[in-house]
Amino acid sequence: MNQSGQRDRLLRHRLINHRRKGDQMPRPQEPPLPKPYKSIPIAPLGHADRQHPLGHERFHPNTVMGSLRGRLLVRTPLHVWSGQIGPTNRPGIPLVKTHVRVGGRPAVPGSSFKGAVRSIVEAITHSCVRITQARPNQLPPGAAGCRQRENLCLACRMFGALDFQGHIRFSDAVLASNAALEIIQIPALYSPRSRERIYYEGQQVIGRKFYQHGRPARGNTPLEACPMGSALDFTLHFENLTPAELGVLLLALGQGDNQTLPRLWPKLGGGKPVCYGSIAVAVDELRIEQSQSAYAAYDLPPLVPDAWQTYLQAANQVILPEQLRQLAEILRLDTNRDCPDRNY
Repeated sequence: MNQSGQRDRLLRHRLINHRRKGDQMPRPQEPPLPKPYKSIPIAPLGHADRQHPLGHERFHPNTVMGSLRGRLLVRTPLHVWSGQIGPTNRPGIPLVKTHVRVGGRPAVPGSSFKGAVRSIVEAITHSCVRITQARPNQLPPGAAGCRQRENLCLACRMFGALDFQGHIRFSDAVLASNAALEIIQIPALYSPRSRERIYYEGQQVIGRKFYQHGRPARGNTPLEACPMGSALDFTLHFENLTPAELGVLLLALGQGDNQTLPRLWPKLGGGKPVCYGSIAVAVDELRIEQSQSAYAAYDLPPLVPDAWQTYLQAANQVILPEQLRQLAEILRLDTNRDCPDRNY
């Protein structure tokens, strides 16, 4: 058989395999869809933007401590991959990416939830760029990650840094016992190409990337997910936070009132580019104590939401207004926006 015949035979063989697998016929390359994300400008950091953290050895005056109990309300299916593939009983889907479990129950690890909240705090305050593939000279002046324990930005003081634990502790968020996972199929996703020029303006990165909300796209990659409408219970504890820091935490948890401060809708887990992982945070109970009076009462009653305004207003002392405005537009819950189901 000549070379042309061998090539035709190979093409027919590939075509038959496509049909046997139920895949679509190969189609011409289509133009990329609009990007499902936008970037928030990174503010330069000056010397005054880094301070000595308060530490954990004692309670400090003019700070607060307490706990917050709430639920993650799933607005679009939420998946956090366990790193394992498991079998299913669903016809046509023998294997699936499994969801993380804690004590046998589906959950969102506290570290994942903490990271999502921290990324919001970093974006709207004078905080460093802690995790990035960009080189220090590609960031705004002073914005490279904090490296000295005695000299930390606001986000590192709140959430921790190298050799410093931080002042907020997140529990795992566990799916309610009467809820079950579902199997969904999302489009194939690929690692970000962080060196592409689209992420840079001149020699500097254009900002922190956040994915938008929208109508989830469907594809062929099967995975377990917490279904829409389900809830995951969590608790977080904090101590030695200034009123402004507690206000920023509440804002990052989506507790803005849309009057003086906008409400933010965080995203969690995998599938964010195709609009999975949209959540709302419902706060069921917030208990706050003045640190100096921590032992004055055994159990203080929880605050009502109206009392949170004191802390939300204090957050204005450290918030970057323009970054908050842009982030609020990106993290606005929009169930009508189409999400990419192929290359973008």
